[in-house]
Amino acid sequence: RIVVFGAGSAAVGVANNIAALAARMYKLPVQDLVKTFYLVDTKGLVTTTRGDQLAAHKKLFARTDVSAEDSARLRTLEEIVRFVKPTTLLGLGGVGPAFTEEIVKMVMQNTERPIIFPLSNPTSKAEVTPENAYKWTNGAAIVASGSPFPPTTIGGKTFKPSQGNNLYVFPGIGLGCALVQPTHIPDELLLTASESLNLLTTEADLREGRLYPPLQDIHNISANVATDVILEAQRMKIDKNDKLPRTRDELLAFVKKAMWKPVYSGEVGEQVL
Repeated sequence: RIVVFGAGSAAVGVANNIAALAARMYKLPVQDLVKTFYLVDTKGLVTTTRGDQLAAHKKLFARTDVSAEDSARLRTLEEIVRFVKPTTLLGLGGVGPAFTEEIVKMVMQNTERPIIFPLSNPTSKAEVTPENAYKWTNGAAIVASGSPFPPTTIGGKTFKPSQGNNLYVFPGIGLGCALVQPTHIPDELLLTASESLNLLTTEADLREGRLYPPLQDIHNISANVATDVILEAQRMKIDKNDKLPRTRDELLAFVKKAMWKPVYSGEVGEQVL
């Protein structure tokens, strides 16, 4: 059960992508996965029974299983979390601190590893700091934030919160599309980029609380994402450039050669820097 705090286009887009990617990875009907989401807007839990006219983008995720009586009382995030008993909180409200200690600890009652994602930017708009999310769950929370935050040490163990930002994938998507020249860019290419990034996270990253590989490795990340985007375009037969390699190893090597790194030569670098 996933509570999404915020119901704007960004929040709905995140929920849509999670449902679509999970359906693709685990071979599940996407309509079943949509039912795991509970959206919260300024009026409370988004339902079909609360009596207002819902914006078009909210209708897919509007709950149909909540009575009008419950809809009328489920106005605050705290009330909604108590009612839904979620295992995951996604923050996309853009209104600042909203995930209080009580709310986070309520989520902790529903799972050993609560997922707490304060994704709003900038830092002042984050729903909770990773430090507090870790502290209130004694290091059990799985955390990613929209803004960068420093590491946190709990009980002698250091956690490095990930930054859930599209900068991890958009260079690879752009490079892959520039090389393969697809006839169009369907959702499948974007889902492939997400899946590719997921597979680049190591066990060592996970032990340190990171959900994504280190940003210092962004060139390698982008090369792998671009490679997988190209392979998906080839699989879908939407590639206009049919001269690219067809095996992953050969294609990855080709992509890396096609990349430009903005690095000065030693002599020029010394003069400029």
